[in-house]
Amino acid sequence: MDIAGFVISVAGLAIQLGEIGVEILNSRKAWFPEGVSDIEIERLELAIRHECEQTQLLSSLITKEKFGLTGNTFEFEKSMGHKDQGILFSILDQLFRIWTDVNELRKKQEIPGSSKAPTLETRDRELEGAIVKVQKLRLATDIDRLRVMLRTASEWNDRLERRLRAITWIRALSMPSLERSIDNLSTVANDPEAERLGWKTPALLRQLVLAVGNPQLDRSLLSIPSSLKLLDDCVSGIGNASEGIATGLNKIDRTRVFVEFLPYNRSPVRNDEDMVLRRVEQLTALLHLPKDSAFRLPVATGFYNDSNRARYGIVFKISNLTIYPMAKMISLQSILQRIAQHGSGMHRPSLNSRFKLAYKLALSLSKIQSIGWVHQGIRSENILFWTETGTLAETKGIPFDEPWWIGFGSSRPDTIPSAALYDENPIRNLYRHPARWGLHPAERFNKLHDIYSLGVVLLEIGCCSPVSRIVREELTKPGASSSAVMEDLLALSRHARVVDLMGERFARVVELCLKSSASEFGVSEGVDTKDDSLLQAAFLERVVKVLSDATEAV
Repeated sequence: MDIAGFVISVAGLAIQLGEIGVEILNSRKAWFPEGVSDIEIERLELAIRHECEQTQLLSSLITKEKFGLTGNTFEFEKSMGHKDQGILFSILDQLFRIWTDVNELRKKQEIPGSSKAPTLETRDRELEGAIVKVQKLRLATDIDRLRVMLRTASEWNDRLERRLRAITWIRALSMPSLERSIDNLSTVANDPEAERLGWKTPALLRQLVLAVGNPQLDRSLLSIPSSLKLLDDCVSGIGNASEGIATGLNKIDRTRVFVEFLPYNRSPVRNDEDMVLRRVEQLTALLHLPKDSAFRLPVATGFYNDSNRARYGIVFKISNLTIYPMAKMISLQSILQRIAQHGSGMHRPSLNSRFKLAYKLALSLSKIQSIGWVHQGIRSENILFWTETGTLAETKGIPFDEPWWIGFGSSRPDTIPSAALYDENPIRNLYRHPARWGLHPAERFNKLHDIYSLGVVLLEIGCCSPVSRIVREELTKPGASSSAVMEDLLALSRHARVVDLMGERFARVVELCLKSSASEFGVSEGVDTKDDSLLQAAFLERVVKVLSDATEAV
């Protein structure tokens, strides 16, 4: 099918979906007869209407040609490959079949029990009882069918939303100029239907991601508050802290804050102070913009210049991260070191806590990557928790379901070249993909490298031990081989220790992340989109969803 015929077919299916949706949503009669409507059935009816409205909303993006979806066939073809076209058509077709079946079931006016049966003679009471039993059985069968269809419709709606969102982002990124890309994303951010789908914040975030990669961009095009630049002496209590993060006190409102420092000399544009300033400002704006809590990114209040130590400090208000007024921060690495320390008396977290933590971290990475961002510093030392006292005597007081990412010094848009920042620390190398070792890395940093690092952290969670204690000792020394580290980590992911503690599904997830290959995720080389949408969908399905299901099962 040529692209023009495909566009017509897709639009036709979308129109039919909209018509079926109108018929279902305009039905004023209850789905089930009087006398059988209880709270559970009412919830089922509401859920059906909600999913039907979601299908209608998504279909309307196509029929109204929003954001270039099917409008200009040439631009649409640039945004989608033939495989993507087939997937989109298949999703719409599946939704059409599901809602057609739902509508047919709704129109069954002869559902037994919808009216009272005539009173029978005494000799026929046994027959009446048999009829009632058949009525109840058929009604229960219809309800079960609807539940299955609703669950299936919800899954296909999710796939359609992800597909249309990916096409929208790809089109925005494919504009002939950066200004047009920013303008296209503004159109999405300001569209009421896109806002209903939850696309407003991702569109604004993507604007800022593009801006971080292009610091020369006109600031007036972006959603950057003017108040983000703070006074240079705005934080007290930092002292001579030389670590990457430190806690202190905001002098203006006397609130507790923590600061992450970004040294000037770690910027790839170190010789242009104005460019460095713009990049820090835009990174701060990215962290400042309100986001879904699933991102697990702390909200920045601003940044300042610590010129005496040639570094910028991004400021985060602690009260935004925890309910405890005097909370202390603890890194995952510190917790794991204490658990692994002989005689510490600190027990490993519950199985449920470990699965929740693994799931939250995987979900957050998928969210971060969905806006075109790479972290480039995923390690257990860059995962923080905030506790009431900061004590490491027991893990019960640690909120493992509320991890926070830090370590943004190397984070960047995945569309710009990574800074070749040599780090000779052999322990940090254990988290680093082999292609990123050394002074001259073999590959430009990409999403798969972050997924690899996540795999190492998941292995640590599964073993309840820092990676430096579970690999062979010689691999923690300078001069270790990157391929030997990777082989050792893969062997550990299949080890009985991980399987016995966390189960087969968890072990397979860790192994998949450590292999960090698009083909392992079912994405053939050269077929993914500019936005890596196929990889992101596969990561959601084979990592995030598996960990979510395992968490619910524990």
